[in-house]
Amino acid sequence: LNSFMDHCWDGHYTCQKRLSRFPSLVETNKKYEIYFTGTQPMKTRYTIEGGETGVDWLHLIIDFSQSRLFNVYANDVLIKANEYDPITNELVSIKKTK
Repeated sequence: LNSFMDHCWDGHYTCQKRLSRFPSLVETNKKYEIYFTGTQPMKTRYTIEGGETGVDWLHLIIDFSQSRLFNVYANDVLIKANEYDPITNELVSIKKTK
């Protein structure tokens, strides 16, 4: 995905004042993996425009290969981190809720 162009120019240079947006068309009710090729953003927001509440969903797997602490919020509510299952050596899946 590529970001939109800066909204202002000063001669041959961009002003670098923009909200980076990476719009894309995706099929709902599917799983997607996101990999960053550069520095990961400190804040991200994902939205489904035109999706039907309670029907359309996306399962995003985001590769955070850099060592940082990330908190996930949905509707301004902190989502607890997945628990680790030492028996299966895997993260316990988050259960779907309304």
